[in-house]
Amino acid sequence: MSEVTFEQLKEKVLDFALRKKLVKSLEEVDSLVKSEFLLLLGMHGLVPKRKSISVNNVIFEHADLFLDWYFFEREERGKKTIAELYVESKDFERDFPHVEKKKAYTDIKKIKNPVWGYFVVCEKGEKDEYDVKLLEEESVYRVHDESSFSHVAEGTFIFSKLYPLGGKYYVSGSTLVFPEKLVEKYEQAKAFKNQLDELFEEFIKGKNVKEKTKRKYEDMYFLLSRYVSEKGYTSMKWVKKLNVDTWVKWARRKWGISRYKEDECRSAVKQFLKFLKDKE
Repeated sequence: MSEVTFEQLKEKVLDFALRKKLVKSLEEVDSLVKSEFLLLLGMHGLVPKRKSISVNNVIFEHADLFLDWYFFEREERGKKTIAELYVESKDFERDFPHVEKKKAYTDIKKIKNPVWGYFVVCEKGEKDEYDVKLLEEESVYRVHDESSFSHVAEGTFIFSKLYPLGGKYYVSGSTLVFPEKLVEKYEQAKAFKNQLDELFEEFIKGKNVKEKTKRKYEDMYFLLSRYVSEKGYTSMKWVKKLNVDTWVKWARRKWGISRYKEDECRSAVKQFLKFLKDKE
């Protein structure tokens, strides 16, 4: 469907949904549907970190994200999205007579799997096009979005949700552009994580243990690396000063580890910390 933009498609899907009474006002949307969407936002860190929130206010704040999800991802009847129902209808044939229906249906199914995440802009094109690379991966996506085009440059750090359509990617909702200082902080944390990973690999090789024992150390390191990431450590001195009891309490609260696993992790992390200090 390279002949059709995401905005054109979204407009027609909305018209179809209104005619078929498949969509209501945001206030009338079923509470279970709202909760499902709220959970999705929470998974991506887009729900305010406070005890009491208004579900309706959150949905209104992210209205574009909600409608895109409601039309293109949430399965309605017979495990099909509203967008899939639209492509199967006569309305689609009338609206886009030049588009092959079979190809359109294949493309619509792909939209059900958007790409969420943090990206870095690696190249800017013309008008509304720019290429982004998902952090921690090598995949490059060609984005078409006029609203964010003027706000990004090569090296800009963004958070976005991208929908694939016709070999291109379109932004859902707003693209969040992060300041340069935050990018620098991220790069520091990434470099430090790589350094810590290398040291752990060296530590494990020196142990020369059986697979079962190795897994105990790997479980410990998984929890330690998550703790380091959550605390934002970018220096080895903070790891070496780790309060083991505080870390174990955090692991119990955050990951629900058993008392037996606590003892294993406590012993393993003490050995790893000694290894780090001995390398000074």
